[in-house]
Amino acid sequence: MLTPQDYHDLQQYYQARGRRFSGSAERCGWLSPFTQALRFQAVTQGCDLSSAKILDVGCGYGDLLAFLQEDYTAISYTGLDIVPQFLEVSREKYPMASFVEIDFGAYQKTEKSYDYVFAVGPFNHHMADNYNSLKTALKKMFALAKTGIGVSILSDLSPEELKRAKDLFYYDPKQVLALALDISPFVELKTQYLPNDMTVMIYR
Repeated sequence: MLTPQDYHDLQQYYQARGRRFSGSAERCGWLSPFTQALRFQAVTQGCDLSSAKILDVGCGYGDLLAFLQEDYTAISYTGLDIVPQFLEVSREKYPMASFVEIDFGAYQKTEKSYDYVFAVGPFNHHMADNYNSLKTALKKMFALAKTGIGVSILSDLSPEELKRAKDLFYYDPKQVLALALDISPFVELKTQYLPNDMTVMIYR
């Protein structure tokens, strides 16, 4: 899914943030733990996660797992990321979970291996072809999910003052909705929780 240049750019971006910030949310690219938690809430709200098997694409430091454990103690969690420094910390913090260093495009699992597949932020960076990459990722995530998927991405409805980072990509909600509806008729688009973000939910 990632081109060699995409992969290199992402590695450089997160390594630079790791040197600049101490908090896991900020190192993963978020403004604060609060805005990170709002995104977590948006992708998981309304999902029955009791004893669920979850795949987290672009898991960072496993902060989604920590968020979920506040309400769910019996979930099975697998996190994927391309940044080894993230995964080293995650494995130490959450030994009961599984963390895999891999580009999601190369991840091999049978269909419907998980109840839910979530991705909070990994598609926010400029790539060779953002919409085609997102379309491919959504289809693969949906194929792996028994119930549904949730993806948080930046919205181009964002106020201009929030679009300062030139290495980030802001998606048109209408185009994202069209991509989702091409996968399933059961789609929910959430835009109310932050001015610069949106979440698309796709269900079976």
